[in-house]
Amino acid sequence: TYGPDASEEKKAKSDAAYSGTKKPFGFSVLGMSVYMGEEKEEFKVLNKDFGKQLTKDNIDDFIQMYFDGKNKTEKTSQVAQIFLRKLKEILAFYSQQKNFHIFGSSLLFVYDAAALTDQSNDTLEKAVVLKMIDFAHIFPANGAPDENYLNGLSNLINVIQSFI
Repeated sequence: TYGPDASEEKKAKSDAAYSGTKKPFGFSVLGMSVYMGEEKEEFKVLNKDFGKQLTKDNIDDFIQMYFDGKNKTEKTSQVAQIFLRKLKEILAFYSQQKNFHIFGSSLLFVYDAAALTDQSNDTLEKAVVLKMIDFAHIFPANGAPDENYLNGLSNLINVIQSFI
């Protein structure tokens, strides 16, 4: 993603990277580390190459991988719902602010996979973290909403909602 001050070369390079998700969804998946299996015994790292092969036709692959859809349980759905709630809180806040536009930022999703195998239900909320990070490219909004950021958030919410 690029800010309004980007050169044509930067725009072309950025548009080419993650083209399968950036244009249709307004977000990119740069990588993830996940625990998989019934007991979350398998650790897998998916790098930017995984994200670059995602398209509108296979976008669900990243959600299936991130939440280990093959071993989906009620707790898995609860974790996804916690992320949805947190994303909607960010969307509600960001829909109201018209002071700045963010370009090239990230959302950091973290959950403790051990909480999915823990018999206790009181650890799930504590096991889920969602943070807005990477604020290197901030520009004045001049009273206008950041439609680009809002579009990416809304599409991400829809993709996660489809998992539940």
